[in-house]
Formats: sequence, structure tokens, C-alpha cells
Amino acid sequence: MEPNLKLDLKLNEYLQKGETVLNFEEFIEVLETVKSLGWSKFENDKNESTISDLDMRGIFKMVDVDKSGTISRTELKMACKYLGKRYGINDAGTWQGLMRAADSDGDGKLSYAEFKQIIQMAENSIRVKNLKK
Repeated sequence: MEPNLKLDLKLNEYLQKGETVLNFEEFIEVLETVKSLGWSKFENDKNESTISDLDMRGIFKMVDVDKSGTISRTELKMACKYLGKRYGINDAGTWQGLMRAADSDGDGKLSYAEFKQIIQMAENSIRVKNLKK
């Protein structure tokens, strides 16, 4: 059975019961279903992003507040809280450093390709941190 379908079926069980809020035990049960489907945060042995291209584009559009098609330093600073929560890197200076490293044309803005690179660098940083544990 397709993983998304299995999770949808599990969630539909609760909806059919008329439940729109999960108690703690039900929440744990849903998380166990997710885990049994092989979904986990940042557990990708390959050197590739764990985020789908569609999700990556969604994050890019969300962070690109002025809809210019690029992410400025200011927009990146504003996005640090979200990105910090997602990647566990809460220091704005770290994100600024990643931005400088990914900004291949040096214009101070991130194109989508450069943004994708910054996210991959953040994921690699998490992988290295997890390996040291």
C-alpha cells in the first residue's frame, strides 16, 4: 500500500469517528504510523535533500515576501525563525554565512537554485551534527 494512502486511511479513521482533535495517545498512534512508513526527519543517507522540489518551491515562495523571485538578506533574516525551527539552526549569523556561501553571483540575493543549495547545506550540517552524537 502506498505510504500516503496508509496515513490517509489512519487519519480518516479518526474523522469517521467525528474526532477533529487527537488526544495524546491517538497522536502517538499517528506518529507511530508515520514512523512505520519510513518517514523521519533528516534521515537520508544520500547526499540529497529530504524535501521534495514542490515543498522546496513552496518554502521559497513563502520566504520571498516581496515576490521578486529572489530572497534578500532581509527576507532571509525574517525567515530565520521558520528555517531555524525546521533545521535546528537558530543563529541568524549561520544562515547569513550559508547565504554568502550559496550566493554564487555575489548579488546579495538568493535565486531559487541558490536557495536550494542553502537548504542542502543546512541539511548536511544537521547530518554531520547527528553523526557526532
